[in-house]
Amino acid sequence: RMNTAISEMMIFLNSAVNWDVVPVSVLKDFLKLLQPFAPHLAEELFSKLNTGQQVVAPETIAYEPWPTFDPKALVESEVEIAVQINGKLRERIMAANNTDRAELEKLVLSNSKVAEFLEGKNVVKLIVVPNKLVNIVAK
Repeated sequence: RMNTAISEMMIFLNSAVNWDVVPVSVLKDFLKLLQPFAPHLAEELFSKLNTGQQVVAPETIAYEPWPTFDPKALVESEVEIAVQINGKLRERIMAANNTDRAELEKLVLSNSKVAEFLEGKNVVKLIVVPNKLVNIVAK
């Protein structure tokens, strides 16, 4: 789990390097997240961010409040649906979040790649798990 957290921070940094302007508030929030993994480095970088500014926040990162988040920002408008045919992953499609079962069935069965795998076969069963998976059993 620690490796996953560090990996996500690296992904963020790789993205932020390409930004024209990186807000100080974003950098401070990043350092707060980095602090449990690299406390001395985070403290040093935090102190460098505060130099030359009127220090309103505490002088040490250890007393800074944990960053907050907006739960609404975590909701994705589109989700990736795995399409399995006879238990094997054959396609991934994008669909609107919370698409109903009937609409997912139509979307999957109209997909050209899925149609190739189903050519000459009868669909015996169609299992739909909304926002995750469509499994087709065909003979």
